[in-house]
Amino acid sequence: ARARVRSDRADHEGALEDADAAVSILDATDYIAWQAEGDEVRGMVLAASGRTTDATADLERSIELFERKGVVPAVERVRGRRASLLGG
Repeated sequence: ARARVRSDRADHEGALEDADAAVSILDATDYIAWQAEGDEVRGMVLAASGRTTDATADLERSIELFERKGVVPAVERVRGRRASLLGG
């Protein structure tokens, strides 16, 4: 949540630090849906800072994890974010 707030306030560097910290904690767990959410937020932070290529990679990882977990609404949400980012 803090990463999204900082990103909305244009503190992209701080937002990315928060997102990276969260992702490193989540990746050490077995909670695939939480990992996917962390990647989604990191992708959103990267997109807001103009790092489209990196953002796309994180959103794609999020999609893959949500698909593995079977969270269909989240898959569709993240696909929508990715399409918007890519101009689609």
